[in-house]
Amino acid sequence: MSNQNKEVNYEEATIEDLVDNITSNKDNKRGNLFLIGIGVSESTGIPVAKDIVEKIKEKYHESSKRCKGNSYSEYMSVLTPD
Repeated sequence: MSNQNKEVNYEEATIEDLVDNITSNKDNKRGNLFLIGIGVSESTGIPVAKDIVEKIKEKYHESSKRCKGNSYSEYMSVLTPD
């Protein structure tokens, strides 16, 4: 099935439909954009920001005390080895 100029219903698409669409875009020199959420990371074992913040609090306790906020970027900005 060629997806050239064909709208794809991504809620009902199969893996084969997606592969075909990606291939068609590549063949037609069009890009692909993938928006993925936390579920993909967590289900594959990739650490998510909240888990990394918890590890920073545990491992770099003194540095984490300097954090003024509660976000991943704020914790990363004060991170230095104890």
